[in-house]
This record gives sequence, structure tokens and C-alpha cells, in this order.
Amino acid sequence: MTSKKSILRLARLVMIFSITIGFFSFTGCAKKEPGVYKIGAILPLTGSAAEFGQDGKMGIDLAIEEVNTRGGVNGHKLVVTYGDSKNNPKEGVSIFNKFLATDKPPIMLCTMSSVSMTVAPLADKSKTVLFCIAAHPELTDMSPYVFRILPTTSYQAEEIALLAIDKLNIKRIAIFYINDDFGVGSKNSFEKAFSKFGGEIISIDSFEKDKIDFRSQITKLLAKNPPAIYVPGYDKALGLVVKQLREMRYKGQILAPLELSYPKVISIAQEAAEGAICADLVFDPESGDPRIKEFVQKFRSKFQKVPSLDAVLAYDEIRLVTNAAQKYGFTSESIKKGLLEIKNFPGISGNFDILSNGDVAHHLFLKIIKNGKAVLYNP
Repeated sequence: MTSKKSILRLARLVMIFSITIGFFSFTGCAKKEPGVYKIGAILPLTGSAAEFGQDGKMGIDLAIEEVNTRGGVNGHKLVVTYGDSKNNPKEGVSIFNKFLATDKPPIMLCTMSSVSMTVAPLADKSKTVLFCIAAHPELTDMSPYVFRILPTTSYQAEEIALLAIDKLNIKRIAIFYINDDFGVGSKNSFEKAFSKFGGEIISIDSFEKDKIDFRSQITKLLAKNPPAIYVPGYDKALGLVVKQLREMRYKGQILAPLELSYPKVISIAQEAAEGAICADLVFDPESGDPRIKEFVQKFRSKFQKVPSLDAVLAYDEIRLVTNAAQKYGFTSESIKKGLLEIKNFPGISGNFDILSNGDVAHHLFLKIIKNGKAVLYNP
């Protein structure tokens, strides 16, 4: 006759077996949720470069939406966390460290030279890929983990200097630059290029990005009687400098990097921008290229505005990262490997390669401001 203890032991074993089978049946049949791949974005969403950051965020958001609609990256949803650098290097460092301590993204996006240059050593130390919209020529030399999608100040300066000397017959020039890492890099690049081609720099001065009145400095500048002035700057400050130069009856040639072509700069400078010449990328929101037309239509439908160059570059950044991660996986090393293999990528900002040093090999064009728009310049 079976004892009471034996019966209880048997019942207990049956219960444990049933629970175990039920658990494995449940977990085996449950729908597995896709993982999430996280990207950090350090952008100037407020402050002196807010236009760049806000437009860049729109480009990122549109690209992320498209990627996730197509099923993400190898079945994983892409998510971007934003931090507002305010175009302040200290804020950028704080955001980078916060991202590293929380989401630990293998890649972060960054805008503006001053912030990118400050964050780059942290990216190198942590082996985090840093993909920048920044033009300082030394940026990508700081780490093999740093990439950049904007043409360097050196490349832009060479094109403008060559135009000035060869086509415009300008042999003497003044430089009036914005006082930050971008401006210093631009000034150094142009000074080197113009001197190399046989030109003479007759005056160099800087202006602050947060000021609105530059007339006293312009007075000193014009006392040198420069035939042309190279003005590296951006946003409101650049527009005001150009406007005040013409208000003070400067008749010479104004030359600048690609930031001069931004609609905000032109709208502030107004008629003063007419005839100014700058380096720029091929992107034209009114292009008849089907690829660009489709992008512009999507962007306008989502944000009710025409995409700026920063929106385009940020959009292309996400596409490049997605391309790399789709091939090799979502780690810093795999993204780095995939980016370095990019050749003839069909970007909205043009077809380009990524060079071994992390720079994107764009083709630059010269543009002139006519009737309030930057159009191709044909000397």
C-alpha cells in the first residue's frame, strides 16, 4: 500500500513538471520583440547655431522614420536620443558623457567644429564612432573613430583662393572671421591657400558670434582698402557682417565658405549679399533629379519647409550609418569598418566616397548670390 508521503511526493513532482512544461511552452510560443539600436545626437538645438541643429534634427528624424518603416536595421528599430549642446563645447562634453553612462550608443552624431573638436578625444578614448557636421581641417586627425560629412575649411579655402587669384584677378585680400574653432580653422586655411597661390593677406581680424554690431571693426578693416574680403562665419552674425559691410559702402568682392548660402544668412544680409561668392555642395532643392525631388517632397510634407544643407547632411549621415550597420552589425567597430568601405554613395548631398582618414570626398561648386538665392557661378 502506497504511503501518504509517497503520494504527496509524486503529486509534487507532477506539479513541477507541469509548470516547467508550461513555462517553456509559453516562452517558446511568445512573439519575440525586436531589439533597439540607439544613436546619440549632440546638436545645437538652441543658441547661436540653433538653425543648424534644428534642421539637422529634421533630417535625422526623416531618415530614422524611413529606416524603421522598412523594418529597421536587421530587424532592429533605430532610436535617436538628442542632447542640446547650445554650440558650447562644455555642454557637448556633458552630453557625450551622459550618453556613454546611460544608452552607451556605439555611434554619436555631432554638429559644429568647436563642440566636435572637444568631444573627439572622448570618442577616441571610449572607442565610440563620432560622425560630425564640422569643417575644422584637423578634426578627423584626432581619432580613427571620428568621421565627417562636411567639406573641410581647407578644401573650401583652396577653391575660393584659386577663384580670387585666377579668375577675379584679386591679389590682395582681408580676412574677417568668426571667433571660434570653425572660424580659426577657416582663417588659417585661407591664409595658407591664398599665400600659396601668390596672394597677399593685408588684414586679419575676428568677430564674436553673439554680437550684432561690427561697425567699429569694419571701419578699421576698410581703412586698409581691401579689394576683397574673405568672411568665414555662420548664422545671424555672418548675415549682419555682410549687411554692415555694404551699409558702410564697401564696394569690393565678398567671398565666403558655404555657410553664406544658407537662407537665414541671405535673409538677414538682404541685398547686401548680392554678388557675394561662396563654395558650396551640389544640393539644390529645386533640382530636377528624381532622387532629390522625392527627398524634398517628403521633407516638405513632414516639416512644411524646404530642407537646408544641414538637414540633407544629417539625413545622409543616418543612411551611411544604416548602410554600414546592415552589413556588419551595430557595434562601433563594425560601423567604423562599414563607413570606411563607402564608395560612390548616392547621397542627397552628392555622390561621394569616405576616405581612409574619415573625411567624405565631396565635390565642391562655386555659387554666387543672385536675387536672394545661391546659384551656380560660371566665371
